[in-house]
Amino acid sequence: MNIDFEFPPVDKLKSLELKTFKYLCDCKVIKEEPGFSVLKNEAIIYFNALNSGKKLQKSHIDFQTYFDLQVQKEGWRFHIGSAIQNDYSLVSYYLAICSRHNDQCVIRRKFHFDYDIGQPNQRQDHPKYHVQYAGKNPTGMGDHGPLYEEILHSPLSEPRFPYTPMSLALLLNSVFVEFATEITSKIAEDNQWRDLILSHEKELLRPYYRNCCNLFHSGHSSKKLFTTDYCYGR
Repeated sequence: MNIDFEFPPVDKLKSLELKTFKYLCDCKVIKEEPGFSVLKNEAIIYFNALNSGKKLQKSHIDFQTYFDLQVQKEGWRFHIGSAIQNDYSLVSYYLAICSRHNDQCVIRRKFHFDYDIGQPNQRQDHPKYHVQYAGKNPTGMGDHGPLYEEILHSPLSEPRFPYTPMSLALLLNSVFVEFATEITSKIAEDNQWRDLILSHEKELLRPYYRNCCNLFHSGHSSKKLFTTDYCYGR
């Protein structure tokens, strides 16, 4: 039994992302809010580029964008990205939360969420599903202007903590719920958005938690540990 048993095929995972792009293109709140203009425009580009079976099947996903929110009277910029390689050599999502002062954008928090199948000659094993604080900036992350992150700069890639499977919609939903404003609450409470999140939970989270429950319901009688063996795919 593996922790990533029933993880969806890559075409299914990319189709979930395509539905997210479609929602971001069509959502009235996102269309009308200036702070979401870059997010909306780049979602339109990606949706139009991938919206056919053959294009979606052949293409990798490397979606990077940002949106602006006023939270507690402060202006914040949220950089967010999704990357999926067809051979699953890379399935990664990131969120960078930036403060904005005098046209400077300073990274205050940055997280990576990965599905990691492992690579040849890898120095050490990683949790199959993990979250990493900070980490390297994806290529292209600074295309929307300079980003400063002196506090977070470090040669360390560790630690990577076991986490749940992630998707662009699930990551966005966490932002909308955690940084609750009148605007984000309208999106988070929209029935179409909730239906989209439900579909992602069914495809990604339900199998994950079912596998975890099956391990413990089986008696967990082997010497393998959940946290240091099972989560690492051993």
